[in-house]
Amino acid sequence: MFDTSGPAPEAIQHLWRDVFTQWFPSNPYRGRPGPELLRTTYTDGHGQVDAQLWLPVEREV
Repeated sequence: MFDTSGPAPEAIQHLWRDVFTQWFPSNPYRGRPGPELLRTTYTDGHGQVDAQLWLPVEREV
């Protein structure tokens, strides 16, 4: 699970970017087929969002 908070939609776009350009290259995991879940909650009426991204991963062999 990956978390972010900030202005929408930038926070969500940066979350996806960071997972694939920073987290995956620095960890021994890779993506695998399966459901990808994104949960978003707007924290106020000004475009602020809390988001969680759930991706299926497996250890690289």
